[in-house]
Amino acid sequence: MRSIALSLVVLMGAVCGLEYPVYEVNAATPFEAGVALGKVASERIKSRLMQRDINVTIKAYLATPSGRALFLKLQTAARAFSELLYLEMQGIALGTGLSFDDIFILNALTELNLAAGVKVTHCTDVITHADIAAPVWGHNEDSGVEDASTSYYVNVTIRGDEVNAQFFAFAYPGTLGGVAFAWNGHGLVFTQNQLFSQMQNWDGIPAQICGRLVLGAVNTQEALRLLTECPSATSWNMNIFNSKGSFNTTSFHSLEKDPLNVVGIRRTPTGTAYYHTNMYQLLSTPQFTDASSTHRNAVLATYPIPRTTSDVRRMLGDTSDKEYPVYRTGNAPDTDVVTMVTAVFDFVNRVALLYGGNPATSDPVLSVPL
Repeated sequence: MRSIALSLVVLMGAVCGLEYPVYEVNAATPFEAGVALGKVASERIKSRLMQRDINVTIKAYLATPSGRALFLKLQTAARAFSELLYLEMQGIALGTGLSFDDIFILNALTELNLAAGVKVTHCTDVITHADIAAPVWGHNEDSGVEDASTSYYVNVTIRGDEVNAQFFAFAYPGTLGGVAFAWNGHGLVFTQNQLFSQMQNWDGIPAQICGRLVLGAVNTQEALRLLTECPSATSWNMNIFNSKGSFNTTSFHSLEKDPLNVVGIRRTPTGTAYYHTNMYQLLSTPQFTDASSTHRNAVLATYPIPRTTSDVRRMLGDTSDKEYPVYRTGNAPDTDVVTMVTAVFDFVNRVALLYGGNPATSDPVLSVPL
C-alpha cells in the first residue's frame, strides 16, 4: 500500500483567505493516531467547541435530561460498534487535553444538530462516466461558517498489529476524517453527502464513525459491506470510486443509507452523468425537502454531460442561482453555509486537485496523487 505525497502543505480556504493546514499523522494504533492529531490540531479543535452553535445551542440541548440520555446512548452504541475508533476518539481527547465528551460532540455533531432541531445542508457531487479516457468527478465540501475556520486536512498512516491503513482526508475539527472527502492507499476515493430523513435511529452509529470506518477498506466490495453493515443513526450518501485498474461500469458506486438500515446502491454506467446533493435519489424514505438541494439540482440539470475536469469545475463553481447557488457563499437565504473547498478528481493523471476558491475561476492550491 503506497503512501500519499503532497505537492504543497497549506491550503487557502474559500472564506476570507482562511488556511487549511495539512496534518501528518503517523502511528501504530488508532489511539496513538488520535493523540498525535489532538496535539497538532488542538487549537482548531478548541476553537470549534467555543463557537456559538456548539457552546450555546448543543450544550444547552445536552443539559436537558433527554439530550443527555441520547448523547450517552450514542456513545454506548459507538463503543460497542468499534472499540478501536472509540479509542481513537479517546486519543484525540488526550492529545488536546479536552474531555472525551467534547470530542464525541464533534464526532456526533450531525446527530446532535438534528436532535436539537438544527439542519445544516452539505455538499454537491458531479460524477460522469462519459465515453472518454477516464471518468470525471468533483465534490464541493459545504458546511457552516464555523467549520470553515477550524477544519483541516490529515495525511494519516497507521501501521500496527491490528490496523494497517493509509489515507488522506478533509477533516472536521476533532475527527480523523470520514464525512467529507478522502482517498486511501488502496486507490479508493470517497465523498459523502448528508441526507435528511424524517426519522432517526438513536440506537445507531453517528455518520462520522461510519465514514471513518470505511477509510480502511481495501476494495470496493469491502467498502460497500462496511457501509451497509454500519447501523446509521441518521441518513447519508457515500460515493465510492476505485481509481486503480481499468474504468468500467463497476468503478463508481453511490450508496444511500437511511436510519432503518435500508440501502440503495447505484452504479454509474458509461455515457451517463450523476449529480448528488442532500436529498434521496435512490430511496423512497420520507425526507425533509431541502430548498438548496432543489435549486442546485435544477441548475446542474441544465448542463450537458461533463466530459472534462474543466466542465466539472464550471458546474461546481456555478453561482447563477442567486438564492441557492451550487458554489455557496453564505448569503441569504442560504445563510451561513459556504463551500469550503472543492475537490476535482483527475483520473487521467490520477491526482486530486483541491481548490480553495471558486473552482470555475481559480487554480488549485493543492495537488495530491490518488
